[in-house]
Amino acid sequence: MESLERLRKVTKMKLIVMILSAFLPLLIVLVMSIGQFSISANSIFEKAPFLPPILCGGFEVYIIFKIIVHIRILKDDEFANERLIIRNDERIRYIKLRCNALIQKTFIYVMGVATIFAAFVDVTVFYSFSAVLIGFLLIHLILYSFYSRKY
Repeated sequence: MESLERLRKVTKMKLIVMILSAFLPLLIVLVMSIGQFSISANSIFEKAPFLPPILCGGFEVYIIFKIIVHIRILKDDEFANERLIIRNDERIRYIKLRCNALIQKTFIYVMGVATIFAAFVDVTVFYSFSAVLIGFLLIHLILYSFYSRKY
């Protein structure tokens, strides 16, 4: 069972990471827009120039939301206790475990079908999807073997 002190310690580290990561989407758009990077004619950003600000805005809204939650955990004892109860609830942990397992299985199947489809459309997309699928499967295999030995 996690203690309130441990929750706050972890939250401080997460808050630092989230604050630093808040600048990442802005930095990427800034570097890509004023840098020496050329956007190809096939790029979605060439056809839809409004997309990068929308994507960055979405990431920033999520990051700001997480920063607010972390600050509330550090400042408000009642909110921190509620979050601690939620984090230690076995039912919620079980639901998350089952949900994540289903998401992983679905992702593997969807990426497999998308990879096969991409093989008929474009070789670059096929290699990209294949790399993502192989990387995901390798990570899954490594973690599965690690945790099967540990538990």
